[in-house]
Formats: sequence, structure tokens, C-alpha cells
Amino acid sequence: MARNLFVSHAHSDNLLCDRYVEALGAYPLKIWYDRSSLHAGRNLSSVIQQELQNSSALILMLTPSSLNSYWVQLELAAFRTLVANDPARMILPVRIAMVDIPLLLQPLKYVDAVHLSFENAIREIALGLGLQSVSPDQSVHTQRKSIFAHKLEMTYTGHALPATKLAWSPDSESIVSVSRDNFVHVWDPKTGQTLIRYQNHFGGAVNAASWSPDGSRIVSGDSSGIVNIWEASTGRTRVVMKSHVGDPVNDVAWSPDNLSVAIARSSNIVQIYDSQTGNIDFTFSQHTRGKGVLNGVLKVSWSPDGMLIASSGWDNKVRVWDMSTGIILCNFSGHGDFTANSIAWSPEGTRIASVGSDGTLQIWEARTGNTLNIFQVHPNRYEACVCWSPDALYLASVGFDPYIRVWNVFNDTLIRTQTSEIKTQTSDWQALFAISWSPDGKYLAVSKADTQIQIWTAMS
Repeated sequence: MARNLFVSHAHSDNLLCDRYVEALGAYPLKIWYDRSSLHAGRNLSSVIQQELQNSSALILMLTPSSLNSYWVQLELAAFRTLVANDPARMILPVRIAMVDIPLLLQPLKYVDAVHLSFENAIREIALGLGLQSVSPDQSVHTQRKSIFAHKLEMTYTGHALPATKLAWSPDSESIVSVSRDNFVHVWDPKTGQTLIRYQNHFGGAVNAASWSPDGSRIVSGDSSGIVNIWEASTGRTRVVMKSHVGDPVNDVAWSPDNLSVAIARSSNIVQIYDSQTGNIDFTFSQHTRGKGVLNGVLKVSWSPDGMLIASSGWDNKVRVWDMSTGIILCNFSGHGDFTANSIAWSPEGTRIASVGSDGTLQIWEARTGNTLNIFQVHPNRYEACVCWSPDALYLASVGFDPYIRVWNVFNDTLIRTQTSEIKTQTSDWQALFAISWSPDGKYLAVSKADTQIQIWTAMS
């Protein structure tokens, strides 16, 4: 007889929770899992109340978002009342992100999925639900059969020089790409049509661009130090920031709330600007000079909740700092005497992936710097860029060879595929400069040294 199971989670964690629900579907469980919001006002909807009443078990998916969710707390409180009147019911917390177990939940047995492989986590959840003697139905188990589909969808050829930064629009319908040809392009990844050719950077090569989370604006910065914020749909410039002309921009990033932009500069500083006024709100100056003439902050990235910022520099450090105080929480130096060329927050916001000139891809805890995984990409290769899949299951990386590498974070599986025809056999032209995973999880955009940008099917 199937057991009725209620999955309580934050809706912002849908992509993280989907795979757990999918895998648990192979067991004799009637699962209630609401990917939308059925709540009314400040009260649980009648549908939610009925499903809680019908369920003999509640799984609580623990993440920073769920611990701060009013609705998750309300669901938990309602189910606690049911448990008090019917001890046969049970609550099973499942930690799927690095969070502290709340005091009220500590007496309960929980599954620590963060430190288990995905398969073992599912097994532990099943055991926790009392399904020790039940084997999963493999015909129902519909996990992805192929991680990387090896299918080239289209090739964009609009830039005169290689694109050094790629970013998808939040709706996965457009891509912004920047190149040292001084232009920023917005284009359609399905047709290859250039939608906007932004050319209001007159002082030098454009080094970085980023979409606002609401998809309405783009911020771009160039080697002269100028930063522009402009409308994504029209290319109309809204804000021009010239406070540090002569201090090249290496990277830009939007805050998750759309209100601020972070700018990484060659003078070893990260500046936080108001996205509406262009005023500087804060300057972070803890990075130091690199060896010899090497200088500057290379990359900057906000945590998904907007509370933390990570930045990497020529001082071979990745620094994680508190946005509200400017206090450094972590100094990561796992790449040794080499720079971290790219950093990416995990979708749940507890881990950071970084690739370096040492040829490794590393995953580490954002607040502590504790290393979780090290993938040896190539002992003598420079890795240029890394990105997460939206469901946090995979990482993709590229560097100075013609291969896209896709990594399974949970079982260390590497899938490698070669890009399409290389125009020349010289090693410089085999390099891949940038990679970006579409927010819907379906595609990877990859920038090649021969100026092409390829769109690959990521998942089958």
C-alpha cells in the first residue's frame, strides 16, 4: 500500500527539489509536491490543508530559502499539530544545502544529503520513511539517461573577435555576449539573429556584461573603466558610470534584487553601485597585488540570496565577504600559486565552484572555504570558465583546449565532448573562452577562439 507523502519546500528551490521527488516516485509513495503557490493570503489554502491531513509523512527540504520561508514554517507547524494527535505520522528533515539544523528539529532523525551521493541520499530517505524492504520500481525511475546530448543546435558568428563573456537572459530566450571588438551583442540563440548591437563603449574593449535578474537591463564595462547600464530590449543607455575612468573593468554582476551592480576593477577593488543612480555605495579593497605586474580583481559574483559576494584576483585568493558589513568570511586559496579564473555560486548558495590556471576545478563551502571536491581537468591546461546547471547536479567547464567538460557533482563522472570543426590546428585557436548554462537547463552556450559561439543541447 502506497504511503501518502507531503514534500514541504521553498518554491525558489524547485529545481533542487525536483530530482529528489522524481527519484522517490520509484517507490510506493503518493507524493504531494506543489511547484506553484496554492496559498491564499497569509493562510494555508484548503488544498494544502487537505493534503497535509491526508499525508502520513512530511519531508522537509532544508535550505537557506526554506528556513526563511513563511509558508514552509506554516506547513511544518500544521503538520506538527497532526503528529501530536497521531504519533504514527512522521516528519523527516532532508538537508539538501549547507544549513544548520534548527533547534526544534534537532531531536528528529534527518538525512544529510549534502554529504551523501544522490543515490545514497535517496536510499536514506526511503529508509527513513520505513521502506527498508521495498525496492524502487526502475520502470518508474525517470532520471535523465544522458547528461550531455552531443548535439550542436546553432552557431553564432556576429563578433569580429572572440567573445570573452556570455550570459543568458533570465527567460533563456536571448544571450548577451561581449568581445574585444568593442561591441556588446544581444542575440537569439535559436535563430542566431542579432537583436541589438550595443556600441556605446568608446574607450576600449568591452570586458564584461550581465543581465539584471528581471531581464529588463544589461550592465557592461570596458577597459577604459566606464560602466553602462542600458535597456535590454532597445539598447538605450540609462546610466553611465565614469567615476573611475582609467581603471579597467574586468567583471560585472547584478545583485539578485536588481538594485545594485558589483564591478571588479584592475586596481584591486570591487565597487557596489546603485543601479538607478550610478552612485557608489561601497568599495571593497581587501585584494592585494599579484606577482610582478599582475594586478586586479578578475571575477565577482553575488550569492543567490544577495547576502554575500565572492571575488577572485591576481593575488590568487577568492574572498567571500558579507555584503552588509564588508567583513571577509572566507579566504580561499585552494588553487595554490595560481589564479581562480572563474567562480560560480551553486544555485542553493552554499557552495562555490572555481577553476584555475592549475588545471583543477574545485568545489568548496562558501562560508568556510572547506574543499568538497577537486576535479583534475588537465595537469598542463588553463581552465577559463565554469558554470552550474540550474538544478545543481552538474558543472560545465572550458579552457585552452577544444573540449567542453560536463561533471556530475555527486559521483565525479566526467563527460567530455569535442567542439565542432576547428579552423586551425594551432593550440591558440583551439581554446574555449566562456561557457554559460541556460536558466531552463536545456542548453550550453560556448565561446570559441575562432570567434564562433556555439549552442549545444545540454540535456536529453
